[in-house]
Amino acid sequence: MKLLIVDDLKMIRDVLTEAMSEIEEIETIVTADGVASALRVFREVHPDLVLLDMHLQDGDGLDVLRAIRAERPATQVVVLTRFPEYRDQCEALAVERFFDKADGLESVIDAIRSMARSHKRTEH
Repeated sequence: MKLLIVDDLKMIRDVLTEAMSEIEEIETIVTADGVASALRVFREVHPDLVLLDMHLQDGDGLDVLRAIRAERPATQVVVLTRFPEYRDQCEALAVERFFDKADGLESVIDAIRSMARSHKRTEH
C-alpha cells in the first residue's frame, strides 16, 4: 500500500511517518505540506490512502479532497484535523474516517493499520 500524509506541521508528518513505517503492509510513505504539494505528489505517486489535514499552508484540505474524488475516487481518505467543523463536508465527500487531532493519534494509527491489512487482502 502507498500512503500520502498531508499536514502543514513537519512534526506531525514526522510522527505519523514514523508510526506508519511500523505497518508492514505500507510499502511507500510520501508526505506533503500544502495543497499544491499534495496534489503534485498525489498525481505522481497514486497513493492508495491519503491521511489529510484540513488546514494547510496554502489553502484548505477540502480542495485536496475534492481533487482526489474527481481524479481517483477509489482512493481512500482519512481526515485528521483540529477542526471538527469540517466533519459534515468531509463525510459528504465520502471520507473513510474522520479524526480530531485532540483525541490523540493511537486511534488513527489503529485505523490505518486495519485499512492497510484489508487493502493487502484485497490485492491478492
